[in-house]
Amino acid sequence: MPLLKSRQSDTVLVGDFKVAPTDLDVQARALGERRAIPSGSPQGLWEARRAGVADAVRHLHPDERSYTFWKYWRNSFERDAGLRIDHVLLSPSAALMLHSASVRREPRSWVHTSDHAPVMIELDLASGDAARM
Repeated sequence: MPLLKSRQSDTVLVGDFKVAPTDLDVQARALGERRAIPSGSPQGLWEARRAGVADAVRHLHPDERSYTFWKYWRNSFERDAGLRIDHVLLSPSAALMLHSASVRREPRSWVHTSDHAPVMIELDLASGDAARM
């Protein structure tokens, strides 16, 4: 039972938040075409980040431009005029287990695909157990 109780704090929240938290998450051309999704965090996401919640991609790649969403029009994907609005957020204990995080662009290039690219993470669950001991 103690292991189950400690695991409750290992939280991963995944989704399309429709938020581009930093300027690195917005290609200027994408923002210029339509300002529907501004750079900047809504209050709830900002509070979570201040409380120690980690953005998995930004945690491992702090200075890298990567996008998860490209509109279907004006060749946005081909011009890389994208936004990073899909996020994997990790509680402080889950962030300790983060092994890798990446955006998989290839599926976005397929015919009849989503306008979003998958965000993938790997967690090293064994390191999380060792950190608790």
